[in-house]
Amino acid sequence: MINTEDIVKLTEPGEKESAFRLGTVSALFAHGTAKILFDGEEEASEKEYAYLSNYVPELNDRVLLAKTGGSYVIIGALSYAVAPDDGEATQNYLFDAEEVVMTQGLDVTGLLKAKSGATVTGAMAASGKVSGSSLETPGDASVGGNLSVDGSLSVDGGGTMAGDYTHSGKVTFNGGIAASAAYWNYLPYLNVGSNLTVGNGGSVNGTITFNNAVQKFNRGIEVSSGTQVSKIDKLDVTGTFEHSGTMLGFFNKNPVNRPYSSSAYSTLSSSATLSQVIDKVNTYINLLKSYGLAP
Repeated sequence: MINTEDIVKLTEPGEKESAFRLGTVSALFAHGTAKILFDGEEEASEKEYAYLSNYVPELNDRVLLAKTGGSYVIIGALSYAVAPDDGEATQNYLFDAEEVVMTQGLDVTGLLKAKSGATVTGAMAASGKVSGSSLETPGDASVGGNLSVDGSLSVDGGGTMAGDYTHSGKVTFNGGIAASAAYWNYLPYLNVGSNLTVGNGGSVNGTITFNNAVQKFNRGIEVSSGTQVSKIDKLDVTGTFEHSGTMLGFFNKNPVNRPYSSSAYSTLSSSATLSQVIDKVNTYINLLKSYGLAP
């Protein structure tokens, strides 16, 4: 078997020009092929050399080139005093005729598009835009940019969204979810298993169901007309709570309409009789009872 010393001897100048040369990948051309700085030379060659298909050029690779047809072909990169690759890393990616299965996480820094669906068995992180007809992740979902999903989105863990979120299908977070985005748009349905925290407010055009735990809206949440937010254990609002509807009910009391009789709830004059005061107090007590605020 040929070793490193034998290769060096083959490349040493002698009476007959060697069939092999050593060099370093000093740069890459626009489409990824190698620019070679040959040993003993000061400037890299501007010629684009062919290479074997099983070698992928990388910067600073020490490569062996074989002379053929008046030029050179890159045989591959040289390794010395380095343990050979046992192939374990390549087992994280399984290829067949129809799909690529990633058994480890997927880290995307640019644009990720899925025309049909995307399934990730590990964590999914994206600092750019995530777009697809459906997304499913058994772990946590963390998106640094905008997230737009036309189909269903299911997350078994928690979720963190820093950008705007628009969704036209059903979305389910079995864990908690936190959002710092200024605009969240849930068109049909949002199901949250535990906490929902929205940092900069949210706009909701569909149904939201909170299964348990505390829901916190630091700057408020806007619910469109006709949208239903189902019962939750606790609603913690650190900003302003504004009710603009026509019906109200507390303590499991069926909501009732706001009274519109101005005379019945007008203020009393300073000369009101005891009987008038009693009637007025009873009127307001009955009003509180209708809302569930009095026993």
